[in-house]
Amino acid sequence: MNFYGDDTRPKYACARCGSNEVRGEFDTCPVFRAEGDRIIYLRSETYPDLSALYCNNCHADIEIENIDALIIE
Repeated sequence: MNFYGDDTRPKYACARCGSNEVRGEFDTCPVFRAEGDRIIYLRSETYPDLSALYCNNCHADIEIENIDALIIE
């Protein structure tokens, strides 16, 4: 239920707090460069396989029936 008493929240909104801002958990790998006696952060490489979604507000798991069928625009 939302503030208005009906259930019009988006399909993948958080069931716990109602937030519609979700974050994924992509497999990422930080890339560094060795330079002298230092390590310099260059970037983070992302592998496109999404493994889960979480609420960005309260960090609850977002329930997904079939993650392979999830459409990301």
